[in-house]
Amino acid sequence: MAVVKLGVAEIDIGKVDHSLTVWSTKNTKIGQLVFSKGSVEWWPKGNKVNAHTYTWAQFAKALETASDAKRVIPPTEPRAKKAPAPKSAPVAKKKANKAALTRKRAA
Repeated sequence: MAVVKLGVAEIDIGKVDHSLTVWSTKNTKIGQLVFSKGSVEWWPKGNKVNAHTYTWAQFAKALETASDAKRVIPPTEPRAKKAPAPKSAPVAKKKANKAALTRKRAA
């Protein structure tokens, strides 16, 4: 999963391109997102010729219709752990007890 570190206040994009470089958790470059007032471009790692170019509306639609979209649930407090189940007697002891009871009944 990608790690994004971004600390940006609200800015006016204007006509000048801005970019965000996206890195994986293994510290390898995934790609670069270049954006300006008119469009958004995704430059995958190692691709210096063909970028995926979107208008802002197309970019928003692409994100909304992504097939791997997941429901984000806010984190909750951890639940209490269940009490451990009582331990039962080992099988060998159960068989030994059963044999002893059988002997007592026979006597």
